[in-house]
Amino acid sequence: KDGTLWGWGDNSYSQLLASKKIVIVPTQIGTDNNWVKVVSGENNAIGLKKDGTLWAWGSNFNNNLGLPKGSPKIIKTPTQIGTDSDWKDVIILSRR
Repeated sequence: KDGTLWGWGDNSYSQLLASKKIVIVPTQIGTDNNWVKVVSGENNAIGLKKDGTLWAWGSNFNNNLGLPKGSPKIIKTPTQIGTDSDWKDVIILSRR
């Protein structure tokens, strides 16, 4: 409710933006307090900020985060997807 981001669990692909591989207690991710919604896949996450921008991090092995070609395979910091600022919602679909 306060716009901060928290996570715990497997961090093998930097999906929790933490320095440890496993995070066992809820830990604040970064210092931003303008997150509206964050959805997570198996190894990555996409977040929507109050200003309508989309941000992605974690596994990008199949270029599945919507980032430009040639982007790193593991995104270790929230990286803006495109330049649009009118996103209203976000979901992640699983291949399973």
